This record gives sequence, structure tokens and C-alpha cells, in this order.
Amino acid sequence: MRRTTCFLFIAAAVSAATAAAQDLRKDDVSLIRYIETADRALKGTVGRCFEQELKRMNATGEMQFIYGALCEIKEREEGECHSYKVHASGVVLNRESAVIKRLQLDLLCSNEGD
Repeated sequence: MRRTTCFLFIAAAVSAATAAAQDLRKDDVSLIRYIETADRALKGTVGRCFEQELKRMNATGEMQFIYGALCEIKEREEGECHSYKVHASGVVLNRESAVIKRLQLDLLCSNEGD
């Protein structure tokens, strides 16, 4: 019985810590993960993302963000183009949700710059 109580206490503590860490208003990693997985347009277009950057601003009482990344094309055809440079901006609505208001995808091809 003692082990069960200890396990339940630890599980509850871990759950509470995880919930606190997922506050999109405060935690950059959680906000980036949310942007990647919750936005349908972005999730449906890109695969893995690298070189991610996040900048936060507080303007007119809203917590705004700018997100940038280099992302693989999710369902790409054979060819020279393999990734997008992603530029997104939006607003954190509350601790659990955010919305992308502007999304720009720049197609990057290996033959550019020749």
C-alpha cells in the first residue's frame, strides 16, 4: 500500500509540473510545439522543422509571437525543392491556445543561388 501511495503522489506531482510547463503564455517550447501541431495549414504542409526561432512581443495588450523555421516539405514530389522557410505570426490567446494570423512559406530549392 505504501508504494501505491508514493507512486500516485509522484504521478500527480509530475502531472502538475507538466501542466504548468505547458502554459503557452510563458513556455517557449510549449508554444513552438503547439504552433507545429495545432495549426492545420502548417501541419498539413510541412514535416520536421529545424532552426526554429520564437520571438514574443506584448503589444496593445495582446501577447504576440513571431515564429520562424526551416521545415521539410511534408508530401514532396521528386525534384530540386525539399524545404520551406516558414514565417508565422500570431497571438497567444490564453495558457492553452494560440492562433497563427499570418503564415508565409518560402520554397527553398537546391538549384537556387547557382
